[in-house]
Amino acid sequence: MSRGGSSTESCRQKRQEAGQDMTADERRSKAIRDFYRVYKEYGQLDNVRYHMRVEMSGDTLIEIHRYYGDRKGERVLRVTQEEVEGAEVTAEVAAYEQAADQLVSMIQSRRESLGKNERRRQEVRRWA
Repeated sequence: MSRGGSSTESCRQKRQEAGQDMTADERRSKAIRDFYRVYKEYGQLDNVRYHMRVEMSGDTLIEIHRYYGDRKGERVLRVTQEEVEGAEVTAEVAAYEQAADQLVSMIQSRRESLGKNERRRQEVRRWA
């Protein structure tokens, strides 16, 4: 393999990561991969499980619930997308992308909350 070939592949990969020059299958694969990566990261901060449904019409639902042991708790995320004729992306891809974006926000918020709690505990220990 020549150096030029790997450089071309590298450029193509960078364009794909930026969302340019991607086929529908590549975008779907990236959206699913990103969702599961972020979902796994959020799962390390909270005990959650997801449920997903894609109907024959293409309509898509993704829900994430908090769990207390085996008991299902409150819903922390709900994303629904309806299939639209002639849309740039399918409802499934749009749902995965939206869910991943919302999970990133939830991760940041959760980490800030955990950080504040830890600082409070340290403050209490220091004054005790």
